[in-house]
Amino acid sequence: MIRCRHQIDTKLVTFFISENKFDTEINEALINWYTSLEDKNHQNSRKSAIEFLKILSRKVLTEIDYPLNEREKLVKIFDPLELVLRTALSIKQPGEGQHYVRDHLSHTVRNVLFTNFLLKKYDPENYSSLRMQLFITAIFHDLAYPIEKIKAVAKKIGGSTFTELLNSKGEIEIELENPHDLLEVLNYFGKLIGDLIKEQEHADDDLKEKLQIRVKKIELIYRKIVSEAIAGKGLFDASHSISSVVLFLMPIIKYWQNSRSYHEINLDSIADICLAMAYHDRINLVQEITEFKIPLILKVMRLADELQEWDRESDSFILDATIEKDISAVLSFKLIMRDKTKSEENNECKAEYFLPDKINGILPIVTDDEKIKLYIEFPRKIDKDKVVARFEKKVAEPFAAGPIKLNYEFTGHEKGNKIEIVFHNRMATLQIKKSTSDGAGIN
Repeated sequence: MIRCRHQIDTKLVTFFISENKFDTEINEALINWYTSLEDKNHQNSRKSAIEFLKILSRKVLTEIDYPLNEREKLVKIFDPLELVLRTALSIKQPGEGQHYVRDHLSHTVRNVLFTNFLLKKYDPENYSSLRMQLFITAIFHDLAYPIEKIKAVAKKIGGSTFTELLNSKGEIEIELENPHDLLEVLNYFGKLIGDLIKEQEHADDDLKEKLQIRVKKIELIYRKIVSEAIAGKGLFDASHSISSVVLFLMPIIKYWQNSRSYHEINLDSIADICLAMAYHDRINLVQEITEFKIPLILKVMRLADELQEWDRESDSFILDATIEKDISAVLSFKLIMRDKTKSEENNECKAEYFLPDKINGILPIVTDDEKIKLYIEFPRKIDKDKVVARFEKKVAEPFAAGPIKLNYEFTGHEKGNKIEIVFHNRMATLQIKKSTSDGAGIN
């Protein structure tokens, strides 16, 4: 699954070790994962990724006093799921194309490393105070993804192994669909919002403003995440990004729901973690957050997840990724694209399919005066007409019915295989650049 190690991996691993004074065990686990990326046996990289994530999890969960008796249950979720998921999706269903699954273990490790790097770039002054929250977010942002996929596959192929896993009777000890526990989560948020509103009535002006923001965050989590996952589509029929939040929250609520001191110390951090976990996925619109400033860890998590495309599957469209030097931007990033090598349908890398996703994913989080630059090189000349048509369908239309709109423009008239995208002042400016001298794209 993982085929090679890139320069960006070296940069991010080195940065992580230099900036975080963790104990030897965590650093050694990270180095083992980094070394395994050159191993032809992808099971070694999966195993070393799991080990690093488990060790780091135990460290960072102490930051928010995650219940000790529930901590190991949460950490153990990394053990069996990726292997079962890969096995399940390797079964080709009648009438369907070849299955593959993107790598969610090394992807998670890379998100830990990448978010750590980006946080220091965005806010060096508050880096130390925010990094543990961000580590928790990055580690568990896809918590429900493999369970969601296994459930879908189980409906097709059945079998006791999947049934036991789904009912938490096998190796996974997290209760997935206990009605009482899920109802307790809903009740908790309803009571919490009421208590916070009452507290505002007797607060001074400074505290009242802080409480108003806290209430708005909790209301959004309740309305758009928890209710959607539990009372809406159902825990694992909803997006994995919001299901992950519920799985993460359930033990906290069960153990700490009546502790006023816990809420005073941790509630703001946990609210931001939940928002960052949910809104890392572009299916959840960051544009909906209008009543408070987008939490920094949410912005960093979304940006890292959108750009962590290198080596996520065995036959990726991504050839290489590089962090470029540009003092005018918070981040300057270069992606080199390629066609897939396997002979299957849609193996051509087409700019009109890749670019709208990046605009939808990144532009909503560039809300302040920061500037982000992307340089993307495709294997053939970009068909500008097709790109523009796709933008009208995938970027403009989804937001045309309401006040939310993503602003973008194309500049220049060059024909080529490279494109520069600048995100700045709520605008994405795209410019197609000339192709390489031989006109063939990437050599």
